[in-house]
Amino acid sequence: LISKNRGYTLFAPLKIPPEYTHIDMGKKQVTGVVIYQSNVYLTVKVDVKYKKVKVKGSLRDIAHIIKPFTKKHYIDMIRSEAFSIMEKGRNETR
Repeated sequence: LISKNRGYTLFAPLKIPPEYTHIDMGKKQVTGVVIYQSNVYLTVKVDVKYKKVKVKGSLRDIAHIIKPFTKKHYIDMIRSEAFSIMEKGRNETR
C-alpha cells in the first residue's frame, strides 16, 4: 500500500530564536518575544490553561533575516514551547 498522506519537513537555521520573558506556572501563562537589535518585533502571550494565544507585532521589517520562517512559524514555536514548559513543570512537581 502507498500512503496518500505526504508532506515535507523544513530544516533551516533559526537565526533569531524566540526569548521567553515571562513564565507563570501558577496561571499557566508564557510570554515569548522575538527581539532583534534590541527591538521587540513580536510578542506572543500563551494561556495554556485556556488554550488562548494573543499576538502583538509584526516581523515584516526583519522578514529577510528570518526567512524561510514566518510569523506563523514563530507563533507556533512559542505556543508549542509554552505547552512543553507547562507539561515539564507539571511532571517535575509529581
